[in-house]
Amino acid sequence: MKYLKYIITLFLIAVVTIVWIYYDKKNISIVSNEAGCDRKLTYAWTGLSEPFILGSAKAPSGIDIEILNSALKIVDCEAVIEDLNTLSWKRNLSLLSIGKIDLTLQASFSKEREKYANFSSPYRSEYIAIFIRSEDLKYEKFKISKIEDLSKYDFLLGVGLSNIYGPKVDGVIERMGSKIKRNKTVVKNRKALQAKLIDGYISYIPTELIKIKKNKLEDKIKILPNSIVKTGDVHLMLSKASTSETTLKKINNGIEKIKENGTYDLIMNNYSKQYQLPSVK
Repeated sequence: MKYLKYIITLFLIAVVTIVWIYYDKKNISIVSNEAGCDRKLTYAWTGLSEPFILGSAKAPSGIDIEILNSALKIVDCEAVIEDLNTLSWKRNLSLLSIGKIDLTLQASFSKEREKYANFSSPYRSEYIAIFIRSEDLKYEKFKISKIEDLSKYDFLLGVGLSNIYGPKVDGVIERMGSKIKRNKTVVKNRKALQAKLIDGYISYIPTELIKIKKNKLEDKIKILPNSIVKTGDVHLMLSKASTSETTLKKINNGIEKIKENGTYDLIMNNYSKQYQLPSVK
């Protein structure tokens, strides 16, 4: 009987060892919390950005929210809004940098941000345009063939306080020097344009077009011809202070999976009929 127990024990040890070696070679984790995230990830509510961020802090929706939730769900992760108050983009980045929140959406890559954050695979592209007063468009006060031509004019340009717009546009902003006027919000830039404190401002499309229409300003504010620029890809940005490389890999895996299984296309198609948005493959 003792020999039988001994043989059974050796057999079980051998089976466990074989299974462990098999999973190790396959680089598959058999630790339970490696199947998903070990806790809920947190992010902040930074306000509406139609059609990418819709709803409210209590019930968020929109393209970016649906992509985030779908990518996380497929790898057994979840994200929740940490604070129901609306935060500025600058405050949002500040909290991310110290790990008070884990991630943010709608993020463009920069070397400065890379110091405190990791970037997911891109999940869509982003475009900006310069918005001017309709009267200036009518009289062709500012006529450009490309955005770099702006530096030829005495053009006061409103930009976001903590925004980056990609190498091409950021280069134009740098060259324009004192002609750049920074405001905390697009709303302040829009009001500054109407008050003739600036000649134009940068904002994202189609979000700003939607806001102009809702404020019944279509006849007063127009896009400057030849000023639309693709600023680059949009990512999820994860705090290095509170998240790991493993979490980043899981999220990237989730983004890849929803693109492969048709979920991503379904989300984009649900909105593209109304907004005609490009996607990232």
